[in-house]
Amino acid sequence: MEILYLNIAGFNLKVTFGKTSLPAEQHEFSSLINHFYQGFVTKDIPRRIDYYITVSYNGSFEILEHSDYTRLLLFYKERGRKYIDTYYYISLKQFSFILKQILLKLLANRGFIIHASAAIGKKGAYVFTGKSGSGKSTIVKLIKHRYRVVADDSIIIKKEGGSFYLYSTPFIEKEGWFERSSAKYPLAGVFFLRKTPYFAREKLADSSIALERMSRELWLPGPSAIKQQMTVFIDFATRFKNVYNLCFSKQKKVADYIEG
Repeated sequence: MEILYLNIAGFNLKVTFGKTSLPAEQHEFSSLINHFYQGFVTKDIPRRIDYYITVSYNGSFEILEHSDYTRLLLFYKERGRKYIDTYYYISLKQFSFILKQILLKLLANRGFIIHASAAIGKKGAYVFTGKSGSGKSTIVKLIKHRYRVVADDSIIIKKEGGSFYLYSTPFIEKEGWFERSSAKYPLAGVFFLRKTPYFAREKLADSSIALERMSRELWLPGPSAIKQQMTVFIDFATRFKNVYNLCFSKQKKVADYIEG
């Protein structure tokens, strides 16, 4: 039996790789998880565990009949409020899906996940968001010579002690050419992107506009946690004032418009 601890957005997850009659299967899967999530692995045993994941061998696949022509392969089960069982036959993408469900649950009333890219500057973390095709991945490539990129598709914003912080997500990103870790960063600014032939930065004075735009990029949890998550999301959108429109073209000079 092998045990792995992950620290994601300040939450501690314990992953137990159970015994199997196929040791090579266990080694292959645990090595994959250790490698892909290496920035979130902690060697110290946490004092508090927020969620437990157990990976086990299942010699007979559990098939759910959805209709006469559809069969669904079960890849995880929830046990109680903070336990999940899964199997060695799942893929990295399915394991990422499990982590997403766990984090959406743990973030209820504490934070939220949105579609965005992010980079770290002298003043803290800068978030770049907008509709599909607005340039979330493009802009972090353009500014990587001056800012440290930590996300190109999704981020976690979490409220701690009355302030808001940014965390990288452990999910499969669009490209993943940058390093991610469990580090937290004070939030310095949020930019709504728009590709144009010119450069312009304009502060948003109306918080209702920021609320409406950001809500389009929000990852929603299950029905039981939506109300709690929306409470912290609305609190953030109405209190956080460093929100801007950013018009840019594909030139590195856009880096000059981030910190003002």
